[in-house]
Amino acid sequence: MLRFNTSRLSVKLTVPLLLTIPVLIVVVILSTVAYRHCRATAADLASQNLDRIHVEISRHMDWMLDVPRQINHVNEGLIRDGMLDPADLWSWRDIYFHEAQAFDTVSAIVWGSQAGETVWVARYAGDDHLTFTVKDESTDGQAVDYRMGPDGQIGPSPKASYPFDPRVRPWYVAPMVAGEASWSVPYGWIDEDGGSESGTLGIGYGMPYRNAEGQIIGVVNVDLSLQDISQFLEQLSISQNGLVFVMDLDGLMIANSCAAPVVGSDSKQVAALSLSDPHVASATAHLTESFS
Repeated sequence: MLRFNTSRLSVKLTVPLLLTIPVLIVVVILSTVAYRHCRATAADLASQNLDRIHVEISRHMDWMLDVPRQINHVNEGLIRDGMLDPADLWSWRDIYFHEAQAFDTVSAIVWGSQAGETVWVARYAGDDHLTFTVKDESTDGQAVDYRMGPDGQIGPSPKASYPFDPRVRPWYVAPMVAGEASWSVPYGWIDEDGGSESGTLGIGYGMPYRNAEGQIIGVVNVDLSLQDISQFLEQLSISQNGLVFVMDLDGLMIANSCAAPVVGSDSKQVAALSLSDPHVASATAHLTESFS
């Protein structure tokens, strides 16, 4: 029977081995601990970074969605103080123009009355100018659109006219049904023929306006188009490889930061699963599977 006899080994060999092996064991253990710690630290930092991104996105979105409320309260005060006169809607053009210039994240600033009269200044998808629209007794029951110049002035002739009743529009109906300020569902904007195939979808934040007797005489409203919300998201500094998108409970796209279309050729919302961006499609599939 063979036995390993350490006494036959040279001292020059055994001493370094006896000293080195424990050191190597300690190094291996420390390296393993350090590796696991680094992985945990990296995961923690990644989680913190995601949390920071979520907070930043929420903060920006909260700010954007609060602007319509602020504008509505300002206009409510201007009506009450007589600076915006419901009996003279043409005189609203200048104030609405400057508000639209000052708050370029909003897409339209609107008034609709219980009598069916209306006035607004809007940014339509694809246009490089603002549009002023009014309907009152002087327009023979038609809404008339005017192109606005850089100074807010309009030409002598309208670019379009069409039948229009603000009282049946989603931005008007939502706050009237709720009896208080309310967001509408996404809806198609009216085109120059009076239809809803303009290619612009928007959501409205409307607030009932009550006179001194407490009677509702109209609705002040601010619209955000889905296209403009997407442009707002594109401007956010998220991360080098990150993107953000918003969809509703039916899986339809509200907005995204990856320049993907949110409105289809039929002027309806695009399904998030149908987007060509693989990240959005993958995330949507995961959300649908996890939360139905």
